[in-house]
Amino acid sequence: MSDEAELQAALLAAATGYDAAGRAGDHWPAFLAGLARATGAAGVGLIEVHPDRLAASWRHGDAPAWPDAADIARMRLDRVYSQVDLPGPDRGGAPLRALRSAVPGGGQAVLVAGRAGRDFRAVDAVLLSALGPAVGRALAGWRALAGERARAALDRAAARRLGAGWLVLTPAGRVAEAAPGAADLAARAGLRLRADGRLEAADPGLAPAFAADLARALAAALRGQPATLPAPDPLLRLAMQPRPREEAPGAVLWLRHAGPFRDRRPEAVAAAFGLSRSEARLALRLADGQRLAEAAADLGWTLETARSCSKQIFARMGLRGQVDLLRTLLNSPVWLAGD
Repeated sequence: MSDEAELQAALLAAATGYDAAGRAGDHWPAFLAGLARATGAAGVGLIEVHPDRLAASWRHGDAPAWPDAADIARMRLDRVYSQVDLPGPDRGGAPLRALRSAVPGGGQAVLVAGRAGRDFRAVDAVLLSALGPAVGRALAGWRALAGERARAALDRAAARRLGAGWLVLTPAGRVAEAAPGAADLAARAGLRLRADGRLEAADPGLAPAFAADLARALAAALRGQPATLPAPDPLLRLAMQPRPREEAPGAVLWLRHAGPFRDRRPEAVAAAFGLSRSEARLALRLADGQRLAEAAADLGWTLETARSCSKQIFARMGLRGQVDLLRTLLNSPVWLAGD
């Protein structure tokens, strides 16, 4: 493989975040290392600059200093500069090559390479010139993918905090794909994934009924009809819907299992509603549907202590009773405040 082909492959890995072996990571340093080998450079550097900031930078080896913002602005796009014609102060004659490329969507990419001994060859400038525009496009793709991954991470965090997830089922009823954490969510809710990829109730006594309900919901979804189905855990909610037409045939099984309120951190509830920690602990149990006597026993309190504390809770939160408390907690941001 030619140097240019190898560098194009390395540039693709840097832009996508995956190398040829499928390893995820920051592959820009590997691209710069390949460029240094191909040109005999002692060091190579790459920066992405915007009018108001340095957005990203990478170095390999003894990379030369970047040109400053004013000198970058004077560089022509996709022209390879040497140490003698690069705008800016005299760099002492050390062999250097630099180029500036546009980053689609805004910004500039500046690539600099330096050598310690003999000057660069003419073929090195040709190689840099061929790579220049591709570097700008690769940086734009890398930044777009980084943004998508950051947004996907937020989506995953929201789903985890809300106790939500999804499984994609094939027409035969096997799990083909799953959202991160969905299998653990299903396991906490009394379901398990068999070795053959089928979903079943962990309780053998509930398994036949769940299998029949799952088969009915899947058949309805394959006909284009969304369906809900009962679950082994009363706190688990399940809904089946057809898979989007542009994807492979199948269905999406949505899961929601937020768990009992008392599993939430009482400190978060106390901070959200101006309660004491003890009041928050009682509020969470009342929101779970416990009667006052049950909550008192659970907390090791007397019934009178629990009754007095509940009155303080309702007064502080401006509520009329337990139903209002449940509605308020269900619609509160405490579900999103943290894990």
